[in-house]
Amino acid sequence: MRTTEYGLKITLSELRELLAKAENEVMYANGVGYLYFRNDEVEQPCAYQDCASRYYRADR
Repeated sequence: MRTTEYGLKITLSELRELLAKAENEVMYANGVGYLYFRNDEVEQPCAYQDCASRYYRADR
């Protein structure tokens, strides 16, 4: 995953790995079932106010 002039570039294999990690966060670590795609990162919010979101950052 990296930032390009067109936006965040994620290969299909990286996307599959990201989704597998996100699903594990939902099942075992209070992650919610959706992701936010931003300029250079993907965020998976926490289901509760008192825990931290999980961030997947792009290579620079």
